Amino acid sequence: MDFVFDSLTACAIAVALFSIFFFYYLFLHSSSKEAPIVQGAWPIIGHLPLLRPSKGIPHRILGELANKYGPLFTIKLGAKRALVLSNWEIAKECFTKFDIEVSTRPKLEATQHMAYNGAMFTLAPYGPYWREARRITTLEILSIRRLGQLEHFRVREVRRSIKELYNVWCSKENNNSSNYMMVEMKQWFAQLSSNIVLPMLVGKRYFGATSVLDKEKAQKYIHNMKEMLHLVGVFTVGDAIPFLK
Repeated sequence: MDFVFDSLTACAIAVALFSIFFFYYLFLHSSSKEAPIVQGAWPIIGHLPLLRPSKGIPHRILGELANKYGPLFTIKLGAKRALVLSNWEIAKECFTKFDIEVSTRPKLEATQHMAYNGAMFTLAPYGPYWREARRITTLEILSIRRLGQLEHFRVREVRRSIKELYNVWCSKENNNSSNYMMVEMKQWFAQLSSNIVLPMLVGKRYFGATSVLDKEKAQKYIHNMKEMLHLVGVFTVGDAIPFLK
């Protein structure tokens, strides 16, 4: 009888402890502040149907969800969850108090194939490599001393580009009585930026050159850059649903 009584007492104590821990877990889970999850997620693919082109522009769709769920909510992009912020105060807090948590970058297919598996600094995930690359970039490229040493590149290229614009205007004025000339500023600024960066990287400028070979290289450079930026932004199934990679 004593053995049975002791066994029942031990079982009662175990059940009581289990109940206490269970309700304590439920209390913590219910009181934790988590961003609301958008309803209507599909199995496996999550909320990807909400972002299809027929539904509209993605940022407008996310804006409508923000009006419904608040400035902070969660959506499922396939097997991955994404936290959407639509409030500048919350975004400021994330990038000041919790900057380490949001400093990393997702490992995408584009990062693997076009950024040497994350070796490019701008697309590398947060970690020891990224911190070392940031340190080198800050000290050797973006420091005040280094920018001052490379100032003559920028000044010379801006003057040269403005002079080329003036020469084009002069030739236009000789062939036309109008004093106006149409200039595509988007293309002009793109070429100006490239002529500032490329001489520092490869020691040669391509835009505005008279050589036919240099002009072909410049057009190839623009084409490759546009194609790379396009492919980086292309959605791939493997990014959202890894087992379909």
